[in-house]
Amino acid sequence: MHDIFQIIQTVIVIAIAGFFAAIFIVGFFYQGITKEITVVKKRVSEYKGLNSTRSAETRVKHFTIDCKYHNSDKIHTFRCNKMIFDRLKENKSYKAKIKLMEIIKIERG
Repeated sequence: MHDIFQIIQTVIVIAIAGFFAAIFIVGFFYQGITKEITVVKKRVSEYKGLNSTRSAETRVKHFTIDCKYHNSDKIHTFRCNKMIFDRLKENKSYKAKIKLMEIIKIERG
């Protein structure tokens, strides 16, 4: 009985370590994909939270873009930074590099 619990524990530890290793590998080595997108809507959401020292309340802005891929009607929501957010205009098409649901680069537009 003790051997079965030891095997289960070992399998769980290996699964957790494998999961984090896969996340690291994808985040570090995956370069993203270049897609033709059309911007449908731009949004800025503001959240309140504690700062890193937990001594004061701070506000954080999240910039999101709703867009469609070329020849598709499905709407996708992507994160982006403020510089990219300011460059994009609604109802315009762009060639964008997308990595893990975030627009990291605008190649044209």
